[in-house]
Amino acid sequence: MLRITVFRLPSKALRVGPLRPGVSIIAPPIREFSASPTTEDASPTVGDRIINITFVDHTGHRATFPSRWGAGRSLFDAAFDAGVDLGPSPSVGLPYYNYRSETWREPVFGEGAGSGIDHVLLPGKWYSLVEEEGYPKSEGENDALQQYWDDEDLTESSRLASQIILTPNMEGINVFIPDGVAHDCF
Repeated sequence: MLRITVFRLPSKALRVGPLRPGVSIIAPPIREFSASPTTEDASPTVGDRIINITFVDHTGHRATFPSRWGAGRSLFDAAFDAGVDLGPSPSVGLPYYNYRSETWREPVFGEGAGSGIDHVLLPGKWYSLVEEEGYPKSEGENDALQQYWDDEDLTESSRLASQIILTPNMEGINVFIPDGVAHDCF
């Protein structure tokens, strides 16, 4: 029968008592737990990740919803969770890259825009912020928009909701939803 004894040493290291005579193992200190939060490495809370999004439809109706899973999800997913109809789910969706700075882009191995149905309009400051956060409009996104929408429906602020990944800086973002294409025939 194998018997292992664990006890605390004054140096806060663990000694696992003899596995066989004359052999013992020193382990790193045990992590101490506390019921009160520490200020050193406070983990983000659920509230820190929730982003409020205001959707405005083509009739002018406004509705603000909290994005349940917050940062890191696409705007399309947040709209779907809130019950906002942006059309059928794109078959593929995530962007090719996250642009972290002018010199660094992180490949995320997304397939790019799969369809142009999830068209939204972002007002000036929000459009700029989305691009600054690392999600500029790609050539594939432009092609998808032009394939599904007429030229008079597209503006400089036209984007696809599936190509915008929410970040904490997008708290309070306003999203305008144009009158949609008929997607019940797909």
